[in-house]
Amino acid sequence: MTIYNAVRFLLPGLFLSYASIFLSGCASGLSTHSNSIIEASDETEVQGCNKLGIVTGNTYWGGFSGQKLSLEIAKKRALDKANAKGATRVLWLQMNTGFFGASVSGKAYACSEAVNPLSGNADNTTKSISLSKSSKQTKENALGYAAVMRFESVGIDSSISMVVTEIFTNQIQANGKYRVMERSQMDKILSEQGFQNSGACNSSQCAVEIGRLLSIDKMFIGSIGKLGETWFVNVRIIDIKTGEILSTVSKQVRGKVENVSTAATQTANELSR
Repeated sequence: MTIYNAVRFLLPGLFLSYASIFLSGCASGLSTHSNSIIEASDETEVQGCNKLGIVTGNTYWGGFSGQKLSLEIAKKRALDKANAKGATRVLWLQMNTGFFGASVSGKAYACSEAVNPLSGNADNTTKSISLSKSSKQTKENALGYAAVMRFESVGIDSSISMVVTEIFTNQIQANGKYRVMERSQMDKILSEQGFQNSGACNSSQCAVEIGRLLSIDKMFIGSIGKLGETWFVNVRIIDIKTGEILSTVSKQVRGKVENVSTAATQTANELSR
């Protein structure tokens, strides 16, 4: 082997080794406040806790030797965000790692150890919770996490579909069957994940792709258009886990654009049953 070929063979390995050492120092230099956060293993360890929202973390370091470290850095960054929210526990929803980096997402919770002790770390006095509070918490835990994509405009001004989407979203939230993710939070998470979407998301495949990034259970997608004097509002609900269309509702109204708000509200009510 010539000296030139030897250098070509050894240089990548030396680079990865020194880079791993460098990143280890970076990881240890990250905020240590997240060390106090417990990483829950399942839903039972966060029952009765106050959900603070979704936290994410990512890094673009990878390679053959750096994947484990990149995952730890991504987790550390998510835990630091959870700590900033005042969380005491995080339940991981998704962890992805590969040659080009790692990304994680999880639900952040603020838990009172008196009402939600860890398994094997509680006595009888810490397990007492009032019946009314327990019932309320059970109901909250039973709610699914959902998001509403901005409705597609079909031959109409996009500002109309934006307004109708907000009316629909507010009604879904008010009905109380789903906990709906705020649009600003959706945009932030998708931006952090580097998701690029051109145009409206009005297909099941697109809904599933975005829904998995958001770590939600259901996604509402729809469209609004006009033919002559008749307005059409069509909305579908997609199960993110299976990609199945669970339900579809279509409404038609005639006359002024203000009448479309009624159709949006009725559609939300039917999809919340």
